[in-house]
Amino acid sequence: MRKGFVKRALIICTMLTLWGVSAHAQKKVKNDTYVPQVALSWNIADLVETGQISVGTTIPLAKHLSLNLDLKCYPWTTNDFGKTEFQNMNTVVQPGIRYWFWHVNSGFWMNTAFKWKAKRFRQVGTEEWTSQNIFGLVETVGYSLMIGKHMNLNFGIGGGIGMNQQPKEYYSWREYGLGSDGKLFLEYAEPVVGISIVF
Repeated sequence: MRKGFVKRALIICTMLTLWGVSAHAQKKVKNDTYVPQVALSWNIADLVETGQISVGTTIPLAKHLSLNLDLKCYPWTTNDFGKTEFQNMNTVVQPGIRYWFWHVNSGFWMNTAFKWKAKRFRQVGTEEWTSQNIFGLVETVGYSLMIGKHMNLNFGIGGGIGMNQQPKEYYSWREYGLGSDGKLFLEYAEPVVGISIVF
């Protein structure tokens, strides 16, 4: 039991040491003043869960504050219960403000963002596209773990409220309709699992 405890303690100390070294490596200093860095990120959870290609950028505004812009698209052809194929051209633009409790690109963060989603789809073989706009606010909390001089692992979970331009006919498993007109809904369990490159 003692050996197991010592082994676990050594592993934890090693991880904390590596974390501290990598954190210091990303912290730019200019004339004794902290200078935050720009980062590009990819949310792998979006690709795995919904097939969306997702890319984001972090632009520092201050030591604890950044402007974040996430862009997502879904360009694939899908099959509706084995009967009808649809071509989707969904696009999501999500600008937000992120507060970092330690400093930009490191540690715990909280993000508030405006979400615009443009849905365009058509049945394969036809020329007529159906369009719909969705607007909303999204709140996300998470953690960015530095694993190298220029790389982070990002984890988070979020949710928010959205409004459809036209009544929504169906909801996904993580959406909950509000009211009887099918326009207002809650969105929850929006995951963040990805990587970011810090320049």
